[in-house]
Amino acid sequence: MKIIDSVYTLRLIAVFAVITIHTAPFSFDGWEIADQFTLPNVINQLSRFAVPMFFVLSGYFWGMKIRGDADLARTSQVVVRRIFSVWLFWSIMYLMPYNFFSVETYDITRQIKNTTLVLLGSTKETLQKSA
Repeated sequence: MKIIDSVYTLRLIAVFAVITIHTAPFSFDGWEIADQFTLPNVINQLSRFAVPMFFVLSGYFWGMKIRGDADLARTSQVVVRRIFSVWLFWSIMYLMPYNFFSVETYDITRQIKNTTLVLLGSTKETLQKSA
């Protein structure tokens, strides 16, 4: 497959945009642009193109492989296996409790209860009352 410089440039910009979303640079006081707009919010919103861009580029590269002489089923199987392995790894990482290695304070039932309450929309005060 031919390397397209503009696509790789878009990927590089999208990588920096994802990093910007997750690190929230400039997120301190004093960056107001107007009454309701702040510089961190504007930067965050401008960076939101990144995840859809990765989906578009993934579809583009998958389509390019299929347009060639690659087998549809085999190519799709390889792509799904790669995506699923990354998804599974990070799902396991995010499901691990924060105090996993601290055995004396580890309580799986409290972790499950707090996670469930957070997913249902409980606040910090509610979690402190239930502990």
